[in-house]
Amino acid sequence: MSEQEPTLSASGHDQEIPVGLDFLTLLRRQEQECQATVDEWLPHAGEKAPRTIRALGTALSYLDRIASCWWGCEGGGHPRERVVGRAVSNARAALLLLRSGYYDEALGMVRQIGEVANLLLLFIGDDGAFRQWLDLDDQGRRRSFSAVQVRERLEEAGLGMAMDQDLYRKLSGMSVHASPHTMPQGHNVFSIPTMGAVFQDEGTLVSLNHLASLVAFVLVCASAILDDRDDRETVLQAAQDLVGSIGAASVESVEQHRDTIRDSAEIRRAERALRLRQEARRSAFANHRPLSSQGESTLGDAP
Repeated sequence: MSEQEPTLSASGHDQEIPVGLDFLTLLRRQEQECQATVDEWLPHAGEKAPRTIRALGTALSYLDRIASCWWGCEGGGHPRERVVGRAVSNARAALLLLRSGYYDEALGMVRQIGEVANLLLLFIGDDGAFRQWLDLDDQGRRRSFSAVQVRERLEEAGLGMAMDQDLYRKLSGMSVHASPHTMPQGHNVFSIPTMGAVFQDEGTLVSLNHLASLVAFVLVCASAILDDRDDRETVLQAAQDLVGSIGAASVESVEQHRDTIRDSAEIRRAERALRLRQEARRSAFANHRPLSSQGESTLGDAP
């Protein structure tokens, strides 16, 4: 007889909640169902989102090639390519996380991509900064090229930036720093928290759009590594296509959207749907079974 995973009785309930490998199996099933729901929903989510996900795939393909020196490289220690590679890895992780319903974590990865994009912008505009970055030791590099320092240097040089202080602060508050107001995965009009693996259209669109925007910045910067003019033009066109595909849903617009419709009938219907979804989730855990693959919409039609 094979060894059984132990179970823990839920206090005050007749049902049993799984633990050990059974609990991890349940989480994996829920994550896979969330991914399947997103993959089915995105191709029909309005006009912009289907274009964004396709253009993002092309952008990531080109960034992967640049990071791996597919089109040639500068040689040496490949420092620029490896910085691009960090952004590519973060972007792939962010995409996996948003498809799995972990929107806070996806936006945390997006913030890291924004830091890389700003750094690459500084290197393009100030070759001396790149040489300094290479020559400093780790402590000096962290001190002189922190996210704040890079933004200040970009501003002083008039170079613009991929991620400004306001977006950095909002992404940090939503996805990185804990506070008394933290609402994990609360990407709905009520900020009702979940533990992830629950499809929310708001979280999907916001994460996707911010991811696409910063990936496009990285792609433009990475094109400077390429020697061949045709390759650069191909990459820049892909970045332009990605930017042109991005919809209106963002951290800022969602906050405004919530304020305008909070007392509407649509919100009341969404609240009932979310409450039912939460009850189904509690029941699924208690009965050791996967959730239904049907996600609930909280924004109506995708912007």
